[in-house]
Amino acid sequence: MTPIEALTNAIAQHESRNAFCKAYGLSPSYVADVLNGRREPGPKILAVIGWERITEVKPKEQAK
Repeated sequence: MTPIEALTNAIAQHESRNAFCKAYGLSPSYVADVLNGRREPGPKILAVIGWERITEVKPKEQAK
């Protein structure tokens, strides 16, 4: 399952997308942008759907 699928499932648990947004204090336009791939889900949406963003830093591989 992707974060977008998880978000879609979470929205489906509410009467409407607007009801979902109101319940979690999210902007309907922001949620629409995430669902349509125009923006990445931020920390608040990720928390609502039970996901987290992990950023990894590692050394570059040396060119041969």
